[in-house]
Amino acid sequence: MKTTIQISLFVLGVLFVCTSCKEKEPPKEVAYYRFTPADYQRLLPYKEGQVLKFRNQNGEERTISVHRISTTKKQSNAYHYYYYDSKEIVLVNDDAKEIDSIRARFVLLFYRYPSDKLAEKDIYTEYPSKFSAAFRLSLFWNGNPIILMDYDQEKIEMTVNGKTYRNVFVFYSYYDKILEIPCLDETNGEIYYIIVSVNVIYYDEFEGIIGFDDLKDNGQWRLIK
Repeated sequence: MKTTIQISLFVLGVLFVCTSCKEKEPPKEVAYYRFTPADYQRLLPYKEGQVLKFRNQNGEERTISVHRISTTKKQSNAYHYYYYDSKEIVLVNDDAKEIDSIRARFVLLFYRYPSDKLAEKDIYTEYPSKFSAAFRLSLFWNGNPIILMDYDQEKIEMTVNGKTYRNVFVFYSYYDKILEIPCLDETNGEIYYIIVSVNVIYYDEFEGIIGFDDLKDNGQWRLIK
């Protein structure tokens, strides 16, 4: 009887120790999709305050400024299923910023996101992911936002003002009309119209925007610095 009691106490002790060990195990980390070394090559060499200058076939010039750059670790949604890296570059069309500061801005957004829908219901497992980009071009563009999910799609080689770019995506809006967008002047309550007319963008994978075509006067604007 005494032996039986000793064995029972021993078993209970082992169970208690195992339970205590289990409770002390550190919690699993939430899955986090980080930019890879290859991604960083595609995040563009822009710097805050940098001015991109473009010239058309008539010798006219216009500038776009790098207004803000931010790289953040973001949560997937309200349930915090996973984290992912994101970089946002805000550009300003200098020709329009005095007219309407919101419409004059456009955003280049880069992120590494899980490519498997199962990640939306799994906190800990890290699924395959891919690098993608979304361009919200606002005043600059007469089409829908550009989503760049496949960096292996067709690219061309382009020489612009003596420099050759070998990884150029050509984005078409497929909308060949100049748009007039009504805006409210908050100072006097009057309605004015801004012209949205860019329908082709030339974007180098590693250098960013190197040119665009404008329906207004058939402008062919190319980067000069």
